[in-house]
Amino acid sequence: MLGPSGCGKTTLLRMMAGFETPDTGQLLLHGSDIVDIPPHKRRVNTVFQSYALFPHMTLAQNVTFGLENLGWDKARITARVGEMLERVHMNAFANRKPAQLSGGQRQRIALARALAPEPEVLLLDEPLSALDLKLPQAMRDELRTLQRDTGITFVFVTHDQEEALDMSDRIAVLGGGEIRKIGTPSEIYEEPSNRFVADFVGETNFFEVDVLESTPTTATVRTPFGQFIRVPSATHLSAGKATLSIRPEKLNLGDQVHDLRWPHHVRG
Repeated sequence: MLGPSGCGKTTLLRMMAGFETPDTGQLLLHGSDIVDIPPHKRRVNTVFQSYALFPHMTLAQNVTFGLENLGWDKARITARVGEMLERVHMNAFANRKPAQLSGGQRQRIALARALAPEPEVLLLDEPLSALDLKLPQAMRDELRTLQRDTGITFVFVTHDQEEALDMSDRIAVLGGGEIRKIGTPSEIYEEPSNRFVADFVGETNFFEVDVLESTPTTATVRTPFGQFIRVPSATHLSAGKATLSIRPEKLNLGDQVHDLRWPHHVRG
């Protein structure tokens, strides 16, 4: 879920976790409505931005805590804790406490703790925003690997376009409390369905154009520079004014610049 601050991403995530109750509608998990199921009985776990580790417990105890509350037997808990610590490459630090770890290491333990009870969905609330500059890319790779290895659905909330485009199979762009578009990263970037999505995701240039004719998939427009061009369109457009979005990498210099000559001297 991608969108600017205040658009409703975390509120929606909290509804999935059971910490907020929607006024209307349903929350379906594998086809079953979970709105009336309390948080501790949902097969949904959350990784918080602040990690939320227990400071007085060791890393192994942090991962163990949820499993004990679920009533797992000791042998099963021991095996699962060892498996999860090894999966996040933290088994050598099992007896340390959170204060002895870096931000990236704490994030790994938060992931191990959330994944240990085998949830059906893992919710991640901007989990990389508190990390140092060079750590997020490494953690993105680790998250992708964890998701593929476990097969668990990850619902990842972020306002960082690069994170969303880099990591996601499917993106929901939110704005003003509404879903503005759902699609693959390529669809979100290449085929924005409205100006908000085109403007929020990536860089773009907007031009006011005149629509001359239109089909359900393309339109012929006149640019402010007097050019007539045919462009893809998601819907049939009525004749009149419209806004054309062009990504910078789609522009190139044509034959008209071949005769330009650079001046021998440039004066300030």
